Amino acid sequence: MPRRHPESISTSLELEIRKGFSDNLKLMENLKLWADNSMSEIMLNNSEKHFYSHKSRIKQISSVLLKIKEKRLDQLKKIKSGELKKEHPKWLEIDSFKKAKDMIEDWVGCRMITHTYDAIIELHHEITEYPRFHLQTVTIHDAKEENRKQFKVSDLRREWLEKQGIYYEEKPNSKGYSGIHYIISPNIEESKKCHFFQRFELQIRSLLQETWAEIQHQAIYKGRRMPDSVKEATNESFELLSGMLYQCDQAFSTLIKKHEIWENSSGSRAATSTSPRS
Repeated sequence: MPRRHPESISTSLELEIRKGFSDNLKLMENLKLWADNSMSEIMLNNSEKHFYSHKSRIKQISSVLLKIKEKRLDQLKKIKSGELKKEHPKWLEIDSFKKAKDMIEDWVGCRMITHTYDAIIELHHEITEYPRFHLQTVTIHDAKEENRKQFKVSDLRREWLEKQGIYYEEKPNSKGYSGIHYIISPNIEESKKCHFFQRFELQIRSLLQETWAEIQHQAIYKGRRMPDSVKEATNESFELLSGMLYQCDQAFSTLIKKHEIWENSSGSRAATSTSPRS
């Protein structure tokens, strides 16, 4: 009998996870529909702001199984290199659907996209104040380098969020990605109206960041089987491109602000010229 790799999933565990997924699919669909309605309401209530679109999906069972395997493999590498202690291999401890359900936070995943990066903070404020949401965690992804950071700490409401009992974390990176991720569940009142799956992940980012992240995801995450040397070179290329992306996002924001200033001043002049003289 061939020896099973430690990161692999046994046949019995895979069958249990598949059954659990099937049993919970209706609850996930309820949550996805509710999240779609909530995001639509936020967009509708802020039609004058530069919020572009929203979308959602339920994670495919094949992606769930692959994610568990990849997380296990990653943890084994970190244990071997000494980056992770043997007593903290959480993904390696998944032996039931319940544990997989608790570990994976994006069974239902949502995104809200803004036209420009500076509209992300406006959307962040709308999400944190949205009464139907119960926020569990807020994670800020931004550049390590101070001169390339998209978000001002003073705009992120860290103290207010932590006073509400919401877990707040900042994850600086060198890959150029900027966005805010949330783990959200319906509040108590909403949960009384319908049976939902436990929570969903919401990511917000600019349109340029969305495009960049999708291409990077396809090239690196989906290309997970590529040799480490190739993956490292690909990452370096994306890091170089991220500087250009930052400049483009800044330039688009400046152009839109100039246009808004012109529109406002034109509107004021038109109102003055049409007002009756005394």
